[in-house]
Amino acid sequence: MKRMRNVLVLLGIGVLVWGLYSWQQTDDESKPVQRTFTPVQFVERATLVDSLYKPGLVYVWGGDVYVADYGDRMLKRFSLDGTFKNTIGKGLGQGPGEFMTFVGFVVDSSGVWVVDINSRRLTQFAHDGTYVQSSVLSFAPYRITKRDSLVVVSNASFPMEGHHVYVFTPSGQVLYTFGDEMYEYVEDPMVLSAELFTTPTGYALLATYGSYLFEYGADRGALLRTLRLVDQREFPKGRRAKNEAGETVMKAPRTSLVYVDGFATPEYWYVHTRMHAGKVKGRPVELSVIDRYKYATGEYVDSFKLPIRKANGVFITDNTLVALGDTTVHIYDIKMGEQLAAITNEQIRQ
Repeated sequence: MKRMRNVLVLLGIGVLVWGLYSWQQTDDESKPVQRTFTPVQFVERATLVDSLYKPGLVYVWGGDVYVADYGDRMLKRFSLDGTFKNTIGKGLGQGPGEFMTFVGFVVDSSGVWVVDINSRRLTQFAHDGTYVQSSVLSFAPYRITKRDSLVVVSNASFPMEGHHVYVFTPSGQVLYTFGDEMYEYVEDPMVLSAELFTTPTGYALLATYGSYLFEYGADRGALLRTLRLVDQREFPKGRRAKNEAGETVMKAPRTSLVYVDGFATPEYWYVHTRMHAGKVKGRPVELSVIDRYKYATGEYVDSFKLPIRKANGVFITDNTLVALGDTTVHIYDIKMGEQLAAITNEQIRQ
């Protein structure tokens, strides 16, 4: 009996030691790199409130601010001083120029290109809102960007159907696809939700709930490199589960940290990160920051806090920052020295 008791004690000590070791390992792995915050002065130029119900995406091009308003399913165009110019789209519907659920858009010299996840359509408008053309896609689109004349669209139904990202000619011909390996590379059950944007050498995918940024070449979409971001995320051990109907579904991640936007210049990567920063009176406090990395090496440089805590989207151009609140759009002049001086409208999300 005494011998058995000694064995049990030793087993108990072993379990305790292993538990402490495992806890320490998990704690170390989940602990982010210490951020270095750079002081930034934001001078508010304008706040857009009128005619906005639920702003969800923002793009700045040609000295104008384009806002996707999910509340009335239209895009709205403002000047950088906040003056309203025009709407784009006709609201809810499935006819020409109408939307069911648009989830991405991009602006360039050819106009405004919008993708609708429910109607599976890609629609082009002129900058003044005039309807130009639309085409039906074979997949449910999620995000869109452009490089020269090429239209690049990510697939919300991947990996259940099709490929992750499609590159089209202006006439709608598929030139190539890329990004499929991202699903297997990242232990991320929500990899379908990924931001898509251009880089100086190609394209990038930023997993909204992941810890990685993937860059692909502009030629045929070959994977160039994978960058590990400062935050190491926690995900369920089992990526898949069964719902009540017995169907295989993906488990939801912990959403205390979300990568909202990304963009790149020849000097730096910029990643907009939104996270929980503690609690006040029992309620979680959110914090929105821009993390900066060296473009050439991917090395983390510094961060700066945004002037609104819960920014649903941002766009930076020519030392101007546009940030989306829940019902407002804020336009700021940035005073930050050389760090953002090199950013121009042509370099960001071309």
